[in-house]
Amino acid sequence: METITIDHLYRVEGHGGITVAVNEEGIQSCQMSIFEGARFYELLLKGKLARDAPGIVCRVCSICSAGHTLASVMALESALGIHVSDTVQGFRTLLNLGQFIESHALHLFALAAPDYLGNASILQMASHFPEQVQKGLEIKRVGNLVQEVVGGRAIHPVNVIVGGLGRRPARQAMQTLLQDLQNALDLALSLRGFVASLQNPEMGLQPPILVALRASGARYGLTGTHLAASGHEDIPVAHFYQRVNEKVVRHSTAKQSTYAKKPFMVGALARMVHNGERLTGEAAQLREALLPAQPTTLHNNAAQFVELVWALEEAVALCEALQEGPALIPPMTTMGFEGEQMGLAALEVPRGTLYHLYGVNGEGVLTQADIITPTAQNLAHVERDFAHGVGYWLEQPQRQQEQLRLYLEMIARAYDPCISCSTHLVDLTVQV
Repeated sequence: METITIDHLYRVEGHGGITVAVNEEGIQSCQMSIFEGARFYELLLKGKLARDAPGIVCRVCSICSAGHTLASVMALESALGIHVSDTVQGFRTLLNLGQFIESHALHLFALAAPDYLGNASILQMASHFPEQVQKGLEIKRVGNLVQEVVGGRAIHPVNVIVGGLGRRPARQAMQTLLQDLQNALDLALSLRGFVASLQNPEMGLQPPILVALRASGARYGLTGTHLAASGHEDIPVAHFYQRVNEKVVRHSTAKQSTYAKKPFMVGALARMVHNGERLTGEAAQLREALLPAQPTTLHNNAAQFVELVWALEEAVALCEALQEGPALIPPMTTMGFEGEQMGLAALEVPRGTLYHLYGVNGEGVLTQADIITPTAQNLAHVERDFAHGVGYWLEQPQRQQEQLRLYLEMIARAYDPCISCSTHLVDLTVQV
C-alpha cells in the first residue's frame, strides 16, 4: 500500500488536508480531510430572534461575510413577503459584486497563480512577477472598498437591513469609489495576457456536473428562481431539496452533497456554462478566448477571471446609476411574523450557490435554520476529481509523488474552497 498525505493544504481559506491510498490493484481511497473545528451555527440560530440572524451568520467567515448577510436578509424577507425597491436592490448587488471582486482577485493572483508559475507562495511570485501581483492586490483592495462603502465596513457588513439599508452611501464616497472601480477594471484588462498564459496541465479530469442558479432575465446575474444542472432540466429553487442531499463523512467536519445522487460542482465555471451566453462587453470576449466548450475543474480559475472582469464592468455601471436616485425606503424596525413561516433564499456568491432557509414563529423567533454553503456542495466532487487525477498519474510510465502532490493541490485550490464556511454539522449532543 502506498499512501500520499498532504497534512495541510496551503493557500486556501481554512484548514484541511489530502490523503490518497493506492496499491497494486489501483486506487483505494481519495479523501479531502477537513479537520477544522465544526461550527454549529445552525443550532446556534434556533431560539434566537430572527432579526439577529444576519449579524450572527455573517461571522461564520470574514471573506464570505457579505454573502451570508445578504442571503440571511433575503431569507427573512422571503418569510415576510417583503420586496425591496430597485435602488435598495442595486446597492445590495453592488455589495455582492464587491465581494466577488475582492475574493476572485485574492484567489487568482495570490492563491492559484503560484501553482502555474512554479512558485511556493505569492511572496516568491512577487519577486518574479511584481507588476502582476501589485495589480492583483490593488483590484482586491477596491473590492474591499466597495464592501466598506456599501456595507458600512469591509467585513461583517452592518448596513444591510431587512426591508432596506441602514443609510445611503455618501455621494462623495460613491464618486471616489467609481473612479477606483474604473481604474481596477483597466488593471484587470491589462492582465488578460498573463491569465491566458497560465495553461492547465493534463490531469485526466472529466467534465463536471455543474449546478448554478439560472440568471433571471436576459443578463448575466447572481439571482434566479430556477436551478440549472448539467444533464438535467431546470427546477424551481424551492425544489432544491428534492435533488440535493447532504451526508456526514467520518474524515471531515464538513458534510458532502450530491445532486441527483452524483457529485457536482458549483462556482464561477458553473455560472459561465449555464449563463455565460448572457455576458456582454469585455467579459463576453474573454469567455470566448479562455474557456473551451468542454471545460474541466481547473478552468474554474479562468472562469473566475472572466467573472472578475464582469463584476468590475457591472460595478462601474451600478456605481454610475446609483450616484443619484430616489430616497431609500426606511429600514423596518419591527418584523411582524404571524404563526410559523418559512423563508428561503438562494444567492450566487464567489464560490457558488449559497442557500439560507429559516423557520420563524409568531414571536419572531427562529425555530429552524439550514445553511448550505458552496464549499460543502463541492467537497464530494473534489474527491471525484482526486480519483481522476490519481488514475491519470498511475498510468504514467514514470511516476513521482511530488508531481501527484502538485496535481492534487491544484485541483483542490481550483475550487477556491472556503473551509470555515463548510465546517458545520447539524447534530449536537451535550451530556452533563
